[in-house]
Amino acid sequence: MIGHTTNPQQTSYPLKEPPICFRHSEEKADLFINHFCPLPTNADDQDSYEEEFVQEITAQINNKNIDNLSLPFSDQELHAALINLKNKSTWLDRISNTMLTNLSSINRTTFLKTFNLLFDTGFVPVTWDQALVVPIPKPGKPPESVESYRPISLTFCIGKCMEKLLNNRLKWHLEQYGYIPIGQAGFRPGCSTIDQL
Repeated sequence: MIGHTTNPQQTSYPLKEPPICFRHSEEKADLFINHFCPLPTNADDQDSYEEEFVQEITAQINNKNIDNLSLPFSDQELHAALINLKNKSTWLDRISNTMLTNLSSINRTTFLKTFNLLFDTGFVPVTWDQALVVPIPKPGKPPESVESYRPISLTFCIGKCMEKLLNNRLKWHLEQYGYIPIGQAGFRPGCSTIDQL
């Protein structure tokens, strides 16, 4: 349940989950949480998957062929990450991707040093793990049904930039060392669905 209020506000559209009709913001928030983030049905399966995932990551970390993954980020990598950021909504810090792409050279150098310090220490600011999930109505769908909404997550743009840096480096590494099977065409530069035919 999301925070409690003494006087929950009623919003314009009630949501219906037969046989109940939800009118208050707090009730609607709980309904969206249950719809967008259902709890796993079998906790043992989730624990088993997580254990295998941790073992695989540990094996990769101990692999001696990944020295270039731990190098500091370069100015070119930062530039590539910044130009590929989409201009989307900001969240609590009100820093937009447009602001980041228009940093002066001195500020960009400071920004890069900060990212390299975070990367070297493995520290991730707590706020970068937070998102504001906003339900967006699907066109032509009845507004009283929870299935008529899709979630979008608003996160910190600085965190998105760091994610882009890491993602670009990992993609390069996977391509460079042939970890991606030749049959994988989706989400790869220079490949398309025609390559699958």
